Amino acid sequence: MTQAVKKSVLFIKQERCYKTKPTRILINWGSSNHNISYTDSKVYNSPYAIQLASNKIYTLAHFTHNNVPCPAWTTNKNTALGWIEANKTVVCRKTVTSHSGNGIVFAETAENLENINAPLYTMYIKKRKEFRVHVFNNKVIDVQEKRRNIDVQNVDYRIRNHNNGFVFCRTDVNIPDNLHNVALQAVSALGLDFGAVDIVWNENQNECYALEVNTAPGLEGSTLDAYTKAIMEVVYE
Repeated sequence: MTQAVKKSVLFIKQERCYKTKPTRILINWGSSNHNISYTDSKVYNSPYAIQLASNKIYTLAHFTHNNVPCPAWTTNKNTALGWIEANKTVVCRKTVTSHSGNGIVFAETAENLENINAPLYTMYIKKRKEFRVHVFNNKVIDVQEKRRNIDVQNVDYRIRNHNNGFVFCRTDVNIPDNLHNVALQAVSALGLDFGAVDIVWNENQNECYALEVNTAPGLEGSTLDAYTKAIMEVVYE
């Protein structure tokens, strides 16, 4: 029996990534620092791809170009007004690089929208469920459903995150048709090797829509185990 070769795991500062050996594998956890681009090592998630994922306009533009199902979006306020006139709710994003629902304002009337100036407007999609789907190296490695924390009252179901009283669950999760495909398409459209895709499911349409891809998702429990296994597979392949 041959002894397995042990490989060390190092935490490398961004400014030193270009000095890494060609035999190293770099797992770029959410950094758009272009020092990483100059290394001869294999890099999972390029800084350029992370830049795309961290900007909501760039993300939606690439989703649209690559036919990834996503909410209708515009940078034109008059277009957003037309949605309201069609009885749709508009999600006004006052910043395109935030997370956790920061900078989001909802507009349901023309009067609401008149007082809101934002660089990005999206059409709100009614959702029965919302998921976070983890993809690594073109494989779905974990699926979580966002559910209300029973200890939190008066939650806003339109924004499902930790700050708003929602938790990630993986028990008794019924996976909608096309959930995995939409997640894989979203990661690929941004040129990423891995990411956690937030996806909403509209029950009436039985359709999944990608919202964004997180390139530095929080890791704990089974999700940490899933990423560890996926990373070890590429290290030892």
